[in-house]
Order: sequence, then C-alpha cells, then structure tokens
Amino acid sequence: MKNLITVLVVIIILGAGGWYLYSQQTKKSGEEANANETIVATVNGEEISRDDFNALRAQVIAGQGIDTESMTEQESEEFDTQLVDTLISQRLLQQAVSDSGIIITESQIDEQVNVIKGQFESEQAFNETLSSQGATLADLREQVRSELASQAYFNQELDISSLSASDEEIQVAYDEATAGQENAPSLEEVREQALQFVLQQKQQQLINELMQVLRSNAEIEIFI
Repeated sequence: MKNLITVLVVIIILGAGGWYLYSQQTKKSGEEANANETIVATVNGEEISRDDFNALRAQVIAGQGIDTESMTEQESEEFDTQLVDTLISQRLLQQAVSDSGIIITESQIDEQVNVIKGQFESEQAFNETLSSQGATLADLREQVRSELASQAYFNQELDISSLSASDEEIQVAYDEATAGQENAPSLEEVREQALQFVLQQKQQQLINELMQVLRSNAEIEIFI
C-alpha cells in the first residue's frame, strides 16, 4: 500500500492527460516564455511556478518508473505538456472549490488519515513511507483536505449519487475485462467490481465535462 500516499499526493490529476487546450488558453512565444522561466502558466491570474512543475514531474517519473532518457524530443515535449495541463486542471479545481465555500473539518481529515494509516503494518512503516516520498504528515493532511474538498465539490455540482449502471453495461464491462482470459471468474462472482467500474467511468466522464466548462471560462496562459 505504499503507493497510496503517492496517489493521494497527485490525486487531483484525475485523468488530466485527456484534458487538452481550449480556446481561451494561449501559448506564449519562445521569447515570452524565456522571460518567464520561473512560471510555467497562469490560471485566472494565478501563477503556477516552475518549482511546482518540477516537483510533479519528478513525482510522476518516480511513481510510474518512466525512463526519460529514452524519450524522443517529441515525447519529452508531450510529457511536459501533459504535466502542465495537469497543473492547470488542478489549479482550476482549487479555484472552483474555493469559490464554492466548501469547508473540510479537521475531524474529517483525521478520519481519512487514519484510514490511510490502517493500510500499513505499523506506524513506523507509515512514517517511513512518508519520509521516502519526501513528504510530512502535514503535507499528507493538506492533500487529504484538498481531495475531500474536491470530492465534495463534485458531489455538489454533478449529482454523482444518482448514477446507475444497467445489466447490459455491467455485462459489457465484464466481457471486456475477461476477454481472452482462461478460468475467468463468473460475472456473478465479480458483479460488484464490474458495477463499480461502470459507475467510476460515468463519474469520470462527468468530471471531465465539468473541467472542460471550467477551462472554457478561464483565462489561461502557458509559458513552456
């Protein structure tokens, strides 16, 4: 479960690799970009720093075991573009949550942190994992706060609780997941997992659509 903390740290990515650039997003010329070496983008006037970009880049590389040395120049550029896109999505979401007035209590954070701790064999193992990722308990608590606030915002804006999955959709998900497998479990054995998979897909689609709306209404500049 060591990856759990890493997942929390970058959870606001939320599939952001699929959220690309919209009409009100402007890419700066090379000359302007060079003049802003400490900033990779601005979102509604708020700056995203080069330090934030470098931190996310290092985290994704370490977490996914990416060999950047083997990347072509084009692949490297695309990788960096997706990282900036992720940070933009993250900042848009933070701004939307802030505007919504949603407040997460310390007790809510305590509860979630305790759930995370429970995935480790001991308190020491938990602390060692935090340390190995260059994070502190305070960092984790802040990320948990952000995640809980984001989930509350999505629930408020998207009516996620009303999502459902038909028997046909569950069957399709099962067929796709078990295609080509020998001795695959029966649908009844994994029906709940198939149901959750379908619901998660639908939730992600709603989130993507909401993020596109936030982007279309935002003023975004990119300097990388």
